[in-house]
Amino acid sequence: LGGIMTAFILDPGNFTPQKRTPWAGRWIWEKLKQHLPGIKAQKEIGEVWEFSFDQAFPSTVKGSGQVLADVLEPMAKAVFGKAEFERVGCFSEILVKVIHAARPLSVQVHPDDDYPGLTEKECGKPESWLVLEAKEGAGVYLGFSGSVSKSHLREFLDQGQSIDKWLQFVPVKKGDYFELGPGVVHALGPDVLILEPQRIRSEKSGKTYRLYDWGVRYNNDGLPDLNGQPRELHISQGLDQFDPSVQVGKVFLDKVKKDPKIRILNSGMKLFEYPGNPDYQIFSLESDGGKVQAIDRKEGYLVVYVRDGSLKMTDRSGSEFRMLRGETMLVGEDSFPGMFHLNGDICLVFSRGSEPLLL
Repeated sequence: LGGIMTAFILDPGNFTPQKRTPWAGRWIWEKLKQHLPGIKAQKEIGEVWEFSFDQAFPSTVKGSGQVLADVLEPMAKAVFGKAEFERVGCFSEILVKVIHAARPLSVQVHPDDDYPGLTEKECGKPESWLVLEAKEGAGVYLGFSGSVSKSHLREFLDQGQSIDKWLQFVPVKKGDYFELGPGVVHALGPDVLILEPQRIRSEKSGKTYRLYDWGVRYNNDGLPDLNGQPRELHISQGLDQFDPSVQVGKVFLDKVKKDPKIRILNSGMKLFEYPGNPDYQIFSLESDGGKVQAIDRKEGYLVVYVRDGSLKMTDRSGSEFRMLRGETMLVGEDSFPGMFHLNGDICLVFSRGSEPLLL
């Protein structure tokens, strides 16, 4: 078959600085990264940008130090597919992070792309949460536990008072999935490890409005300090995005929590298929004993994240790619069909377009 290579294993150490994530926990290092060679130890890690075309934290190709976007430029159509290449060129609007926190993240909300308060270089940031692991009793915050008016909520936020009593706490477990579109009030709780795909428009930055930060203050290094200063909040802009009286209880939770379709494939692997959105669709595969599954698709590309165990992928040209827990790979359109030799768990983030063909 020959042709150019369109699959790439990415540098697994694309960590954001702790000052950016003062709530960082230790699970990313201890559970996902410390066994991988060539990574500088960084015990407290809030976020890993596993697959990124963002100029602030771009993915690089493992072992080369080259920025992924630069490597792909001469072969972008073969990697992304004709439709995506004609739409956005050598760019992926999908950003995939892995996140873990030791303390709750700020309560926040993302705008729609059309929100007039955005600058020319900003866009919305719809995202999803797939829970990779959670301590028993841990959870997330989604919407409100009881009805509260926007004016009452604004009064408390403007005065710096606690809104804890109104926030809806949702216990989670591995495999739980949430679709967080524009206007959904949310916060990640401690001791929850998530895969977070999101959509960021080309040449723009996804916008977050921080409503509430649990009363925490920070020093100049971005670390919690009772004598420090609170982080900036965006109360007016954030409240523009939602009506708190309709983001209440189980009725609201059922709109954002999505259950997967589960089936056993002919290969013996267990497939979890989560509902797709206009930008991507997430699947996960579980296998013990080194089962093999052929995967194809009509168009588009795939981001593979190894959640546990190991994976060997053989692409259509016969090239082999071996990955361990905590590593990520881009599989371009011209690499399909591929043979996935799996002993463990992987997460699959497919780009927009036709769904994968499981052969």
